[in-house]
Amino acid sequence: MRSGLLDLPLPADRPLQQLARTDLGVFAAQILRNPAPYVGRRIELASDAPTPAQMATALSAALGREVHHERVPLAEVGNPDMRAMWTFLNGPGYQVDIATLHAAHPEVRWTSFADWAHHTFGSVR
Repeated sequence: MRSGLLDLPLPADRPLQQLARTDLGVFAAQILRNPAPYVGRRIELASDAPTPAQMATALSAALGREVHHERVPLAEVGNPDMRAMWTFLNGPGYQVDIATLHAAHPEVRWTSFADWAHHTFGSVR
C-alpha cells in the first residue's frame, strides 16, 4: 500500500475472502483439542470478504487519513506467481460459505477486516 493508496489488481467491488491469523490459530487449537470431528475433512476458512473499496474505507478509519483503492492492471504484476494468484482472485477466487462456517464455529471470533485494520493500525494515528 503506497501512502494513501490501496493498490490492488482487483475491481473496487470484488470481494476478497481473507483469514485473520488469529482466527486460524483459534481454529487450529480447536482441532488439536478435539481432532476426531475433523479427521478426513477439508474445511476452507475465511474471516471476512471485504471489497477493495470497503478495505480502503476501513483503513481510512483506522489510520485517520484518507485511503483510496486504485486498481492495478494485472499486466503490471511482474512476478509470475503473484500474477497467477491475482488472476485466480479475479476469476473464481475463494468460495468459502462464510455465514455457514461462522455459524458452525462460534468459538472463533472471526475477525472482520475493519477490526483487523483498527487493531493493526489504530495505534499509528
